[in-house]
Amino acid sequence: MPIRSIFYATPNDKPQWGNWIVGINRRSLISLNDEDHGSGGNIKRWLKNIFIEHKLENVIDGEIWLVCFPRVLGYQFKPVSFWFCENKLGELVAVLAEVHNTFGEHHTYVLKPPFGHAFFKIGDVISTPKCFYVSPFLSVTGHYQFQFNYDKKTKRDFARIDYFKDQLVLKTLMTGVAAPLTTRSALGALFKYPFISLRIITQIHFNALMLWAKKIPLTLSERNK
Repeated sequence: MPIRSIFYATPNDKPQWGNWIVGINRRSLISLNDEDHGSGGNIKRWLKNIFIEHKLENVIDGEIWLVCFPRVLGYQFKPVSFWFCENKLGELVAVLAEVHNTFGEHHTYVLKPPFGHAFFKIGDVISTPKCFYVSPFLSVTGHYQFQFNYDKKTKRDFARIDYFKDQLVLKTLMTGVAAPLTTRSALGALFKYPFISLRIITQIHFNALMLWAKKIPLTLSERNK
């Protein structure tokens, strides 16, 4: 979703776009809403505050692409949303990894290119300490390694998140082929994955039940630290 093109094209604090099938800040079968991201308020203001806090306001002057799971049939859960921030040359200069847990909490990791680089290059691996509680079976200690790639020829998007403690603990991959967001493509996605949001949260809880049955130690005491 091209956030700058849609959200910054209007002075409205909460712009609306789309129709009853796919839309932004309106009732649609597939939708994206301000309250589902950031501070739960105004997306433009939230992004501006993050850019200022991390000294990116003069670096990010191009498109901001949001890759996330949408709200489907009124229900949403977004384990992770990626905000790919470009400069005017179309170079990737920052990535916001917005992580949500099943307790209704969220945290945004601000990822910058490797030291000495002005933008991300293919194959760059960015490490950042883990500081947010996401699972009762995983510690808050350790670190993440992020890797992103977008092939302009095939339009395939790829994101990898590896969680390390003393060794690799969890490997997560997200990949897909970018396509224009139209009413037709939205309907096709809806028919193919009608309950994707509900399926995600169900799988998370089912996997948690399996881990609990295997007597995997819980880390609930770390949640409020």
